[in-house]
Amino acid sequence: MKTYEKILEEFGKILTKESFDSSLLKIENLRSIKNPLLDYDPHIKYLQSLSKEDYEKLLVFVPYILMIQLMGVLSIFQDEESQYKLIYNADDSNVDLALISDGLSAEVATEYGWISQFSKVLADNQRVPPLLAMPNLEA
Repeated sequence: MKTYEKILEEFGKILTKESFDSSLLKIENLRSIKNPLLDYDPHIKYLQSLSKEDYEKLLVFVPYILMIQLMGVLSIFQDEESQYKLIYNADDSNVDLALISDGLSAEVATEYGWISQFSKVLADNQRVPPLLAMPNLEA
C-alpha cells in the first residue's frame, strides 16, 4: 500500500485540480460565457457591467473564497466525533484521511499546502495562505 504521505498528496492533487482549479477557471470566465440560459441572469449581467479593472479586483478575492470553502468542507471530516469520513480504499484496506493528516482542512491553504503546491491556475504571486495574507487592492 502507498505511504500515508503519498495518499494525502494524491488526494491534494485531485482536490486542487477537480475542485479549486476547475472552479477558479469557471468563475474567471463567467463574463465571457455564451450560454442562452445565462443571458438574463442578473449576476452575469452585473459582472458584464463591471469595468475590466473592477472585474480584475473582484477576481483577486476568488482564490481566497474557494480556499476557505474547501477548508470548511474538509473540516466536516476531521472531527473525530463526526459520522462522516473521507476514506481511501486500496488493497482491501481503508484509511481515514483525517487520521493520517495533522489537520485535513489546513492541508489546503498553508504556504506549502495543496493549493500552493499543485494549482496549475494560480499565479505565483497568489500562492499565499488566505488567512495570513489578504490581497492588496491599492492600485
